[in-house]
Amino acid sequence: MMQQTLKHLCLKHIEAINTLSTRELRVSKKIVIIDGSAIGYEEEDLRVSFIQAVQNLATLLNPEFDELMQSYYSKNIIFLEGFAYEIIDKIEDKKFIEKIKSETEDKRKDYLLFYQVQEARKMYLQLNLFLQRTNLLKMEDDYGK
Repeated sequence: MMQQTLKHLCLKHIEAINTLSTRELRVSKKIVIIDGSAIGYEEEDLRVSFIQAVQNLATLLNPEFDELMQSYYSKNIIFLEGFAYEIIDKIEDKKFIEKIKSETEDKRKDYLLFYQVQEARKMYLQLNLFLQRTNLLKMEDDYGK
């Protein structure tokens, strides 16, 4: 099995995130075809996929974080990984909280997902700044060494 470098793994994650971010982040449906026959539809919520992709990159890079990135990550990862009640407890915008609480359950989920996407974008920016700051992608060491 080929050993992959941290650089290679990071670039694969970044490519996946960039591919997702070029599409409209919404629920998408695609036809599932097996043996040349359409057997149904498969749904993917690209908002959730984007959040998970950023979360995965952060998890991959976490052991390498400098103090600045670790501080940001520790304070904000809850917005990507947390349960709805945990996220609501951490949101500082009181008007947004009031709006969420006044909505139906489905709308509340949409608002929270929107908020999570915004936080994932911020996390992705911070991850990119971290990579620039540390020149981590210029290293060629095998992952895990």
